[in-house]
Amino acid sequence: MRRIAAVWYALDELGALRQAIDTFAITPDAATQAFNQLTSGLLAIVFEAADTSIDPDITRTLVAIFHLMQGKELAGQERACGAFGFTHGHFDEPHRALLNQLMADQQRCFDTFVEFATPEAQQAWQKELSPRTLSGICHLRDIACQRSSAKQSPPKETPDKLGNLV
Repeated sequence: MRRIAAVWYALDELGALRQAIDTFAITPDAATQAFNQLTSGLLAIVFEAADTSIDPDITRTLVAIFHLMQGKELAGQERACGAFGFTHGHFDEPHRALLNQLMADQQRCFDTFVEFATPEAQQAWQKELSPRTLSGICHLRDIACQRSSAKQSPPKETPDKLGNLV
């Protein structure tokens, strides 16, 4: 009950969080952390339901769903971190480390999902894993996780607001 109340309060505060984001009163990392905490609370409710279930089939299904949702949440966090790094034109070491951690945690979650999912759910999951999409994701991950040279010189010419080189 206490966790539900905390999540309810956080949901009530979403308007203030969105306002802080719109007015740049909060950093992208802080905004991401706030959304992560809310989502973690929501996921914890699902996990508690699985933990307290006395029906093994329901428990197994909730464990599978929890890990699928958790993996998808981690994928969202990876996208947010990736958008931050690509927007800034580089990934610093903390964001590169975060990306690597998120990738490892996603894999663990998706592996657990597959372990507990029904055969039908496993088949649907495999059907959604497009090799083309996965290839694109792997390519972006490779770019993001490459170590950038600290000695790289900035470009000598940069475009102005109209796109003219200055």
